[in-house]
Amino acid sequence: MFEKIEESIPVKVDFRFCTEALIKNSSIDNKSLLTILERYGNSIVVAGSDRMSVYDLHTNNPADFSMNSETRGLLHSRKPMI
Repeated sequence: MFEKIEESIPVKVDFRFCTEALIKNSSIDNKSLLTILERYGNSIVVAGSDRMSVYDLHTNNPADFSMNSETRGLLHSRKPMI
């Protein structure tokens, strides 16, 4: 049989929550949206077109960016926070 090896790898998680949303009729382009998102967290994905953008962001304060995003376009849907 195999010998059980006890090993612990410390993991530092800087941003705890995954926040996803769909923004319609945004007044900014995806590159600008990415720049804004970088202030709120990491592991960022932005995709979409002039009419619609989707973002995925890891952050500690999901509501902070959600309120900001509502002022830049219509926050159409957001992943529920548990």
